[in-house]
Amino acid sequence: MPRALVAGLIACTACTSVDDDLLGPIASPCALGAPGVADDITPPVASVRDVVIDPIDRSVLYASTTQQGVWRTADCGASWTHTNTGINGPMIEKSIPLGIALDPFVPDTLYIGARFGGQSLWTSDSAGVHWTKILPEDVAMPLWGGDADIARIVTLPDAPNHLIATSVGGWTGFGDDSGVIEGRLDGDTWQWIAHPPMAGMGNQQELAALDAQTWIVVSGTATTDGGGWITHDAGTTFERLDDFETIGDGFQLYRAVDGTLYRPANTGLLRSTDGAATWTDVFAGLGLGGTRSVIGDGTTLTASSSIPDGDAVVRVFSTAEQPGDRDWMPVGDPTTHSITRFVRDELRGVLYALTGDGSVHRTKQ
Repeated sequence: MPRALVAGLIACTACTSVDDDLLGPIASPCALGAPGVADDITPPVASVRDVVIDPIDRSVLYASTTQQGVWRTADCGASWTHTNTGINGPMIEKSIPLGIALDPFVPDTLYIGARFGGQSLWTSDSAGVHWTKILPEDVAMPLWGGDADIARIVTLPDAPNHLIATSVGGWTGFGDDSGVIEGRLDGDTWQWIAHPPMAGMGNQQELAALDAQTWIVVSGTATTDGGGWITHDAGTTFERLDDFETIGDGFQLYRAVDGTLYRPANTGLLRSTDGAATWTDVFAGLGLGGTRSVIGDGTTLTASSSIPDGDAVVRVFSTAEQPGDRDWMPVGDPTTHSITRFVRDELRGVLYALTGDGSVHRTKQ
């Protein structure tokens, strides 16, 4: 079926020629399990590091792994294909990536930080088959003294092939602090801007974009002076937000139907009602600890606990998204593994969860 015949175009504020290919989101056919049952849909690998859902076709997910490459499913996890079999595939195969992202404008386009493999930042415009290094050494050398060691990657919502990323290790001349690298494809060439860090920003930070100008950078518990930072001018300047640190893997922002923002933190769950200017811990006084990941569906908020793997405890809590977010209830049975990532297919009402042991589970809600 021609892409233009599929209903439900993405609303875009900076439309370009690629809009002829913007379908979605759409949902190709999938056979799902019974509602409320968590089906194990882990690809045939030892451990999944992250999972992302295609912003155009919600039947497609990609899983990055520990030195077993990138895997793709086109049927909601019923079957998986090892994708990185083409050009530069071994660079991706050998890596232990911290970041993977999909381009919301360009179909079948991924970005990955090939840590311990090819290093640096790579892209594929062939659904993960062939890969091209896009952050050259002449850009990386002044910042890292060699190839970039990429941490998190976020695509920006203003244009295709526009991304930001954080990195492991401090930048040259900034001690243990690293800033945000921004890349944009201009014709056939990637252009890069290095946005310097503020003192105390740390490195290997979590990253989120509210829009093309407003980014949030959050350092973790390994940073001496961890916490949140924000830029309103696309990285030209950063200002300190708070002292709330992130636990690491699984960080994501959720924007509720009324515009309220939620952000996981090592000591709680944070809420902002003023566009990320200030944050309040909605877990304060509830004895629930911290959170790794948070997501919602317009009706219900779901958060995962930051309690480390090991003890059998309830690790998921939910509450009504409106009118409040204080009546949290435990969900599911105790388990020894944390949930490090939630991914939602809003068209089918399906929630995917990546657990601390590298497994992926799918639940029809």
